[in-house]
Amino acid sequence: MYSKNGSQKDRNEEYGEYILSRTIKSVHRTYFLDVRATKGEDLFVSITESRKRQNNDGSQYYDRHKIVLYKEDILRFCKEFGIIEEFLKEQRPHYFEQNAEPQSVAPATEEEASADEPVAEISESDIKFEDL
Repeated sequence: MYSKNGSQKDRNEEYGEYILSRTIKSVHRTYFLDVRATKGEDLFVSITESRKRQNNDGSQYYDRHKIVLYKEDILRFCKEFGIIEEFLKEQRPHYFEQNAEPQSVAPATEEEASADEPVAEISESDIKFEDL
């Protein structure tokens, strides 16, 4: 979003104050899971997928997609995500084995971190779908 003078608004002003931020880095993309607060102190969750891309001239940029879950939707989202988790555990239990992860979870690169939200290093065992 842009302000009247055309410059990009401060991310905290646009999306709210950070309460908790987690990062999941894979081979081709990085996910940011953020809990943020509105000016009225309501909490919401934003989930961002970030992928490194390359322009025709060789310069690189980050393609980002964001989903925002507001307080009235968080409970239903977590419930449905839990159903999906149980289905996957039944159908593909190997997805949940500790050694199934192709790369360890790590914070984003400095370049990506400075271009996006704050990051925190986590392990797969720290991530629980009910924490969303």
